[in-house]
Amino acid sequence: MQVVLAVDGSEEALAGARFLATIPFAAKVEVMVVTALADSFFDATTATAPAKVEVSEQSQAQQWHEAVRPLLEAAGFGVASRFVKGAPNQVLLDQARELQADLIVMGARGHWAINRMVVGSTADYIANHAECSVLITRPSDGEAFPTERPKSILVAYDGSPASICAYTEAVQLDWPTDTNLVVAMVLDKPKLISEDDDYDPVAMAEASEKLSALAASSNCKCKIVNSVSERIHIGNSLLAKAEHLSTDLVFLGGTNKSAIARFFLGSVGRYLLHNCSCSL
Repeated sequence: MQVVLAVDGSEEALAGARFLATIPFAAKVEVMVVTALADSFFDATTATAPAKVEVSEQSQAQQWHEAVRPLLEAAGFGVASRFVKGAPNQVLLDQARELQADLIVMGARGHWAINRMVVGSTADYIANHAECSVLITRPSDGEAFPTERPKSILVAYDGSPASICAYTEAVQLDWPTDTNLVVAMVLDKPKLISEDDDYDPVAMAEASEKLSALAASSNCKCKIVNSVSERIHIGNSLLAKAEHLSTDLVFLGGTNKSAIARFFLGSVGRYLLHNCSCSL
């Protein structure tokens, strides 16, 4: 499995590496640690000052990579480094494409000296444009990242191909038996129906049966708990459930191509990306 890890010197990026090291991947993991270096305005001149700045920046980036290397190697991951000139969003996408990466990992709220990586820009852009899965890491409720593996997992599921992919990725990880893995399916409810009243109990029963069959077909070590509900606002419902369960990590499928997929970035996915307090 090939992973691209974005490192920018921020505490969030370092914490993202720590979080990555806690994920129990079943396959061997190779991590390419990537830092985008700034393009100098004076690159085309003979000025020596910009060259000194470039050397200094690469030296600093090297120190950042050396800081995360022990964390990743201790988890049994293979580790390599790349320093590439360019805008962070394009650098990360290009590197992921070149390496045929399975996953891009980046810390939310991270920022470089010139504010390159914030959740509203680079992380949001990568989540919407990456051709592979993306892990956006963040502390829970403002606390430091845990050094232990995630124990509470929430999978948003709606039966779409994207959510099936998210579910598959979640259950294929080597979660221990004490992991709490909840698969949540939220059915649409018309706005005129009260949140306290059932709208379509037949659809809820059918959805519950589908989730039970899905869980029975998986080889996940931990117990899978299914949750089916009807809500007017799907994003709010998932957010509330994640907070109620003290969730460490949310899985959801993302696509901007399907007109019928509910969990596509730009609606529910983007809502969770900007409002959820845990990693996604």
